[in-house]
Parts: sequence; C-alpha cells; structure tokens
Amino acid sequence: MKAKEMFGKLDYDYFSNGLRITCQNEKISECKLIEFDLKQKKMWLADDSNEVVELSFKELQAINKQAEELGWLDVNTTD
Repeated sequence: MKAKEMFGKLDYDYFSNGLRITCQNEKISECKLIEFDLKQKKMWLADDSNEVVELSFKELQAINKQAEELGWLDVNTTD
C-alpha cells in the first residue's frame, strides 16, 4: 500500500505540489498537519494545540512509508 493510501485511511487529506507533500487531518479535535519538504528533505508536524503532538503507530507507519517512497531512508545518500 502506498503512503497516500495509508494517510487516506487515517482521514488525512493528501496534497503534493512538487515542493511539499502535505497531509492534513481536520476531522480530529485539533487539526493535525504533517509536511514533507521535498527540496530540503525535512519533515515536520504540528497541530492546533501548541502542545506536544501525539502520533499513533499507524501514523508513524505512514510517515515511514512516505520517507521510503521518497528515497529518504536509503543509507547510501549523503544528505
């Protein structure tokens, strides 16, 4: 299963503009946002609470799958 499908099963909307991939879930009490910066190879997450952001194991699996699909987990990269 692709990361996009995994995020979809978790009620995330998935957007990509070539520079970033944004996964946003507005169906939970605090809007949760997970973004992947494709140029800088960075990822961040946030929510509306300004507190620690909690991730489920399934969200972590989707994040890891996205990183894998982007080639970020390749041990031979120099970044």
